[in-house]
Amino acid sequence: MEADATTNLPGGLLRGLQETRRVKTSGATLVLLTDGHANVGVTTHDELERIASGARNAGVTATTIGLGLGYDEQLMAAVSRGGAGNAHFAEEPDTAGAALASEVDGLLDQVVQAASLTVRPTGAVDAVHLFNDLPAITIDGGFMVELGDFYSGEQRKLLLTIDVPAMAALGLAQVCELELQWVDIATLDSHTVTIPVHVNVVPGDQAAGRVPNATVRTELAFQAAQRSKREAADALRRGDVDAASRAYDDAGQTLKSFAAEAAPAMASEIAAEADLLLDLSERARFEDASRMAKFSEADRHLKERKRGRRAARRSDEDV
Repeated sequence: MEADATTNLPGGLLRGLQETRRVKTSGATLVLLTDGHANVGVTTHDELERIASGARNAGVTATTIGLGLGYDEQLMAAVSRGGAGNAHFAEEPDTAGAALASEVDGLLDQVVQAASLTVRPTGAVDAVHLFNDLPAITIDGGFMVELGDFYSGEQRKLLLTIDVPAMAALGLAQVCELELQWVDIATLDSHTVTIPVHVNVVPGDQAAGRVPNATVRTELAFQAAQRSKREAADALRRGDVDAASRAYDDAGQTLKSFAAEAAPAMASEIAAEADLLLDLSERARFEDASRMAKFSEADRHLKERKRGRRAARRSDEDV
């Protein structure tokens, strides 16, 4: 065999998904490991995300592990997004082993598969926006968000912004209905829970005196920081180190100001995230741009798409 300069990544992905669907008895996870790019066959990120999404609808989760510094982290993020899996950055062999081990541990700890959240706003709502970067499809009367699989004891955080115009009638008013669906792995039974979302309409002068919910405001700032990581990674790929450093720094300073008002359960997490962003701002100016972009993409994926899920084992040297 002779090495060439091309990688038929989609061919391997399609074959892997085909075999996984053939042998699986219920749900399954496919792990895609690569150190290269997709430059033969299907090469667009959107198309590869669509392929992974189709497999996810058939019960196959797609997770990616990028090896070294030469792979396309945006492509890997697209596959893991479509496949509702994780996106790992493994520069060293030991890190790759830990990432793969975490996926095996995750399979053993899985209790829920094919979780989704359907959002149906009422006529009183102008729009509903999903802040997390998760796959969503439009359905009759709303949209459905794919949440993927859940581990035992896991909690997820999802942020929705609901645009509600002024209402003439005072009192409690329903603005949205949330429907959570999942499959219990132990029994393979499907479950559905419906949650109505209400607002209490009060006169304008009374509303002006209300204090914004600190937990929601803090989570909004946390998710905005993840978007800043994506902007910083894009700047690093363009070679604009100054813009990347500013994006990290601005997000870190903003989060730092929120740490003081955050609920006690979130304060340490917010402070740690602020410190990470400020550290990345400094490192962006002198460390390898490819490494920084790949770390940002993997870290953002976990915290924006898998918010609340535990990370794979990782040391400070991996950053």
